[in-house]
Parts: sequence; C-alpha cells; structure tokens
Amino acid sequence: NDMECSDRIRAIRIQRNLTLQEVADAVGVKKSTASAWELRGCVPRPAVLLKLAKVLNVSVGYLLGEVEQCQE
Repeated sequence: NDMECSDRIRAIRIQRNLTLQEVADAVGVKKSTASAWELRGCVPRPAVLLKLAKVLNVSVGYLLGEVEQCQE
C-alpha cells in the first residue's frame, strides 16, 4: 500500500465524518495546519500526531504507514 501519511489522515477523517476544522480543534492546531497535513504532506509533530491518532481512533503506526491495518 503506497498511501502517504497525508492520504491516510484525509481518508480516515472523511470516513469518521469529521471536518478539517473539527480535527484541528480537537488536536489544538489551526485549520491551515491540519490542511497542510492533507494537502502538502506535512507530518504532524510527535505530540500532535499522538492526539491526532486518538481523535481518528487509529494507531500512530497506521498514520505513518508502519502498519497497514487501522484499528476500529
């Protein structure tokens, strides 16, 4: 699977019916920052990545492409 972190973040966010603004608010960043993760392939800082994984209910390893299965 060649999905990048940005693709995984976007796909899971959409699957969870969350807006970019909702995700940004939940992890404490600006919407523009969250948008950069999806559109420009920027990877969140480690502390934010942990929060993001919790909000999206997936593992950090899944977001980074280290594991293929997202937890449900």
